[in-house]
Amino acid sequence: VCVWTYTNASFGSAYWDECSLTVNGGANLLLNPGFEEAGSGSGYNPFGIDDWTGFGGQQKSSDVAFDGTYSADVIVNDQAGSFSGLFQDTVALEAGDRIFAHAWVYNPSTGGLTGSAAAAIKLEFFPASDVNVPPPEELLSFDANDPVETWVQVSYTTTVPAGITLARIVLVSNDTDPNNGPVYFDLASAERGTQPGVNQLLNASFEQGTSGPNGLDNWTEFRGIGCAARKNAFEVPAFAGFSVLKISGSCVAGVYQDIEVTPGETLTISAWLRSRADMPYASANAQAGVKVEWRAGSVPPQVDIGGAPNNTIFAGAPTDTWIPIWIDYTMPAGSAALVRTTVIVARGDAPDAHVYFDGFEGVVTTRFDGADSDADGDEDLLDFAQLQRCFGGVPLDGYNCFVFDQNEDNVIDTADSGFFFPRMTGPN
Repeated sequence: VCVWTYTNASFGSAYWDECSLTVNGGANLLLNPGFEEAGSGSGYNPFGIDDWTGFGGQQKSSDVAFDGTYSADVIVNDQAGSFSGLFQDTVALEAGDRIFAHAWVYNPSTGGLTGSAAAAIKLEFFPASDVNVPPPEELLSFDANDPVETWVQVSYTTTVPAGITLARIVLVSNDTDPNNGPVYFDLASAERGTQPGVNQLLNASFEQGTSGPNGLDNWTEFRGIGCAARKNAFEVPAFAGFSVLKISGSCVAGVYQDIEVTPGETLTISAWLRSRADMPYASANAQAGVKVEWRAGSVPPQVDIGGAPNNTIFAGAPTDTWIPIWIDYTMPAGSAALVRTTVIVARGDAPDAHVYFDGFEGVVTTRFDGADSDADGDEDLLDFAQLQRCFGGVPLDGYNCFVFDQNEDNVIDTADSGFFFPRMTGPN
């Protein structure tokens, strides 16, 4: 970090140049150490343009522009590698959120796309680091005080926290006594408040799968050394069906299964537990029961080159004109992720490829708010100025116009302004 610390008594300037970071006298690990490749772009570089992280070769260019004066000039060749482009991490989305990403690409007639080269926009997804995942909740109430040779139900009800779309349902035994007997589970259940009476767990009575390590269909085994969480069909009579789950050994062991949930709904998890008279689960240091671990959601696969109907152009696309490309994507059930938007050129079998990108927009249409086009938490005259720039424009381009299209008819008109004005808040 190169940092200037300001106090009320500070004035003047400071300059940095030729920054260096070496390990054991090796090469300088810093990119652009002499600040020669600035955001204004001075030749192709792998470092990026202001607010965008680059890879391969790209620069800010005034050769052609769809919106404003500049565009992103992206080239891929032997020096740049197989791919070049720019990316920017945007927002964390949850299941059901719909993002519409749109850009314009210019395929020059000289030096453009040939062979199997392609230019595209893409979406990549990563775990959202700013999601506050609450701690697990558990009810380990089955212990030495429970009767042997009797099925005892352990049941726990909770509320799904905000931002959580996946719940990991865990059946667990915490046993530190090597002389303690096993504990058996049967007919596990996870019931969501939005779907009462429906067990969300698959293979809930452990009928499917083998008796070996991690052999239960739909369940994942976890265990320490010398422990096991396996299917069993002959040591105790099943509560339901013919098979049960047997957890044995002196460590923490069990099985888990992930289910989709919705923030704010109730979740009730339960299972039936049992121990044997000849090998009782009777240690004062052993407890078993149910547990829920919260997950912000699974990370969807990326929408790559050619991964959406209109996100890619190939050789043979019109030249010397701006072509719209876009991705209309809805986050799948049980997912949550940080979205990375990327413009990318792949040269394929071509010796090189070269295009321009401009007017890249991304709007989460399910979070439309009236519209806060500059994302500063209000709807004020700055947003109204953006609305004026977009009004009547066909097709929608530049200035974050998509955020105003509340009825999705691809034009900003009086219906959209009528939605906007009652929601103006003034500056925040």
